[in-house]
Formats: sequence, structure tokens, C-alpha cells
Amino acid sequence: MPVIRRAERGDIQSVAALWLQMMREHQSRDSRFELGNDAETAYSQQLGEMMEVPDNAVFVADDNGHLTGYIFAMILPNPPVFSRDRYGFVAEMVVDCDCRRSGTGKELWERAIRWFRRKGVKNVQLNVSPLNEAGLAFWESLGFHDFLRILWRDLDEGSPS
Repeated sequence: MPVIRRAERGDIQSVAALWLQMMREHQSRDSRFELGNDAETAYSQQLGEMMEVPDNAVFVADDNGHLTGYIFAMILPNPPVFSRDRYGFVAEMVVDCDCRRSGTGKELWERAIRWFRRKGVKNVQLNVSPLNEAGLAFWESLGFHDFLRILWRDLDEGSPS
């Protein structure tokens, strides 16, 4: 079983490669996930910046120097109209396709839970594509359930008003 640890700056390239693997899977299911030119480089830069934010954490699954997965956890503010002023958010999680169903995803999630709890977070949200059946099943097995739905509409010429 890999060691779950906090990501370091030297991990950015490996995390970006896992991110690209995840995004290509999403794109194969839904063209709305089409990436722009040089997406991996842009993601690497953004990830480096996001790792510096105190209310963000990236944890990696390190199998003897080879990263097999990661989870990107954030603490986000709620609008002031709500009683809870902030919430946890899982921005991304991916386990290398060759390492799935090994417990790595659950270990990453459990590490994120400990971090969220230390930070005083009481609830966590995340987004999952409805076309990602394995992802939905994974998160539901951990107790997640529907809260909001994100709807999409293209505004191309010729589409109905």
C-alpha cells in the first residue's frame, strides 16, 4: 500500500500527469471536458499556486517514489446568509487507472478527512460527472449523496431560445 503524504513542490509534474489522465477519461465520456492547448503546463502552474494557499491541501499516494493518486482538498467560504461560514470541497481526486480498486482512493479520502476535521470543517462537497459511474459509486460508498445539480446549456447560434 502506498504512503499517503502531503504533496511537495517536486510532486507537481507527477500530479499534473495524473490530472491529465483523469481529464482524458472525462473527455472520452463528454466533449465538454475538451482541454485547451498546453493544459498540463497551465494546470501545473495553477497547482503550484494553489498549494501555497493555507486552506488548500494536496495529498498524494506515494508508492516508493511513484505517485499513484492524489486528492486536492480545499476549504471554501459560504455566503454569509448560511449558518456555516465555510465548507470542505474536494476539487479533484484521481487514482492511476492501473492502481484502482486497491484501497488507495479510500486512503486518500481518509487523509483528507483528518485534515478537514483539524481545520474545523463540518461538511464536504464535491462534483462528479453523472457519466462517471465508477466515481459516483465510489463517493456514494463513502456516504456522499445528492445536494445540488449543475445544469448546462450551449448558447450556439441556432439553439432554441
